[in-house]
Amino acid sequence: MKKLKAFLPLIILISIMIAAWQFIDIKSILAYKDTAIEYANNNLLLTSLAFVIIYFIAVALSLPIATVLTLLAGIIFAPVLGTALVVIGATMGATVVFLIVKHTSQSIDITSKYNKSKHLLTLQRNLQENAASYLLFARLVPLFPFVLVNIAPATVGVKLSTFTWTTLLGILPGSFIYTYLGYQSGQIENIGDLVSAEMLLALTLLGLFSLTPVLIKRIKKND
Repeated sequence: MKKLKAFLPLIILISIMIAAWQFIDIKSILAYKDTAIEYANNNLLLTSLAFVIIYFIAVALSLPIATVLTLLAGIIFAPVLGTALVVIGATMGATVVFLIVKHTSQSIDITSKYNKSKHLLTLQRNLQENAASYLLFARLVPLFPFVLVNIAPATVGVKLSTFTWTTLLGILPGSFIYTYLGYQSGQIENIGDLVSAEMLLALTLLGLFSLTPVLIKRIKKND
């Protein structure tokens, strides 16, 4: 019964996630684009708050609409404000997932269950010691699923503060790029056409740069 209580928040989250996925319709979201723009022109504060809440829910439930919402943020709010709203909503949503998984993993005590595995302990120690660099890399490089980067750190004891600031800072460049693309396009027809090889390369280079402290530490250790 105790283990079931530990899993309860995660079970509730997954259940709501599965249910919400059934009602996702990107075309319906895009259909309200012009209405949202008009409403934002007359009620900027209320529209901004509503957008943050929607983005928070989308990220917390891992709904496949984050890219569309980010592009819409650029169209509705312009790049600067749009990026700020996206980053706030995404960070809040990611933090909720992190906390739920962290609570569950601590309750079932994963590390003590597998304390004979030296590889697991080494991996955990490396992630804890270099959490900021690894998380920034994972956020900046568009190769890792966003939800995976929300979950994995929670299972190896990464601090909440480290997770939060690396998420906020790490998603900033990509969020700005997508909101700017949305602002420039003014319309969304094919998301794939908006992603260029140059953009992916730039984010990858930023990600590699975030690993510099780890490389320096390794070099000093070998010396």
